[in-house]
Amino acid sequence: MGLRGTGSHHLTLSGVPVPVEHLAAPFFEPDRHDGPLWRIPLVTLAAMFLAAVPLGVARRALDEFAAIAISKVRGPATQGIGYDADAQCQLARAEGALASARSWLFDTIAGIWATACRGDEPDLGQRALLLLAANQAVRAATEAVDRIFRLAGAEAVYAHHPLQRCFRDVHTAGQHILFSASRDQAFAKVRLGIDQPAFLI
Repeated sequence: MGLRGTGSHHLTLSGVPVPVEHLAAPFFEPDRHDGPLWRIPLVTLAAMFLAAVPLGVARRALDEFAAIAISKVRGPATQGIGYDADAQCQLARAEGALASARSWLFDTIAGIWATACRGDEPDLGQRALLLLAANQAVRAATEAVDRIFRLAGAEAVYAHHPLQRCFRDVHTAGQHILFSASRDQAFAKVRLGIDQPAFLI
């Protein structure tokens, strides 16, 4: 399990000076620039960016399944899995759930962006809602890939098959701390008026 091919471990530098103007400590230092992007807190921005990964992975999985569904025959069946009523329903539910979660996330991002463009910082309620929308996007993406992966059968587990990569990548992305239950709890605490460290939202 893991995100293969990211190259995140392929480069290391030791003893190389980095100019201070190339460093950032967003939790501890004021912004060096002004504009909408700098008015959005780091955790909120990170949730926006990172949620795109599982959404994209799930889209790829659904497209891959649609491409093979008519021709892929499993077991004693005489037609491709795409002709199976249950498989059709599973695909439709995965598509619907993924599209709904994606739309909600985009709507939430649009609200935050509009606030930042007006010159304001998004309030705690907006930021908490974004965390919830991002988590929901990850859940919908993971469930969509899981549905499709099961339908594709044993062929999908082989290393050369794109669906095994989708399965691996969506589950790895979902392990990020920004998509943990603590983010759902952060939203709930804001909704219920319970105090918590605001810089983590």
